[in-house]
Amino acid sequence: MTKPPVADSVPAAPEVALESTKHFTRSQTRIVKDSFKMSRLDFDLIGSLKERAAGFGRPAKQGELLRAGLHSLQKLSDGDLRRALDALAPLKARRPDKAGATPRRVVNPGVRTSA
Repeated sequence: MTKPPVADSVPAAPEVALESTKHFTRSQTRIVKDSFKMSRLDFDLIGSLKERAAGFGRPAKQGELLRAGLHSLQKLSDGDLRRALDALAPLKARRPDKAGATPRRVVNPGVRTSA
């Protein structure tokens, strides 16, 4: 008994209709603030894209570049999106320090150094 190929058994992602936000007023558009981490290379890439946009007379903010990237990713096929995600270098998951935990290494506690 053989299993069907994975690509055949995975259903296609449903089409998501993106509404244009141009007909909304400023008070109707809700802004969500979130935080995430990225590598230094990816962060530097944002800076180079900002310079590139300024070079052709359209200054762009970091949020605009991220939003434009999301809209570009939305247009990719499932296979192209998967390849784009697989091309990213994985980031290490780092958990925040527990509250009240002692530091792992203390260098000369109580000794002050001149700055």
